[in-house]
Amino acid sequence: KDNVIDSPTIVFKELSDKWEDAALTIKSGSKYYVGSSTTFASFGYRAQKYGGNGFITSGHVISSGQTATTNSGSTTLGTCILSQVNSSVDAAYVSAAYGVTPSNIIAIVGGTLSANTYNPILGETVNLMGATTLGSSGPVTAIYVSVYDITTGITTNNLIGVNCSGAPGDSGGIAYVTTTSGQNIPVGIIKAVAGSNTYCVLASNINSVLGVTMY
Repeated sequence: KDNVIDSPTIVFKELSDKWEDAALTIKSGSKYYVGSSTTFASFGYRAQKYGGNGFITSGHVISSGQTATTNSGSTTLGTCILSQVNSSVDAAYVSAAYGVTPSNIIAIVGGTLSANTYNPILGETVNLMGATTLGSSGPVTAIYVSVYDITTGITTNNLIGVNCSGAPGDSGGIAYVTTTSGQNIPVGIIKAVAGSNTYCVLASNINSVLGVTMY
């Protein structure tokens, strides 16, 4: 097992910046703000819990009880009802607000995500979409990696490393593969950047730990 431990290059914080508002139809990889703050991150993929619709994002970004909004609080997109950052996952589930539709459309590129998950192998190309980088891709360079967050002191296991660009604000964004037939299958969500690699939490682990169902 590879380890990334106590490296000052690992980035877990979110960027305070301005970008276009997320629409009331949520797309994977698009931006949301946390409450009325200027902290922002990215939507991952849509899912259901307790019979309601919502989306997955990073647990280190949003905590239970906090809201996901547009433009620093102007419109509420949803409320986080479950957030975990531990050895198993770094993920959160945000229940969509009334009138907000989580979609399976990928921001910027416009592809459609399937409701399945896929665990890539070494060397396989994975695509990322986040609110800062706005799309990148590269080969998987590590699997079953453990990443240590020097801020929280928590190590999250079973991540994958992708050799492509990433930046603060991409956290929670979608990681996916595109098959030869053009199908886009979710791999997971973006967690952290270390050097030339971007590390992602596997969707299969997130769904199991948070008890959510993709649709």
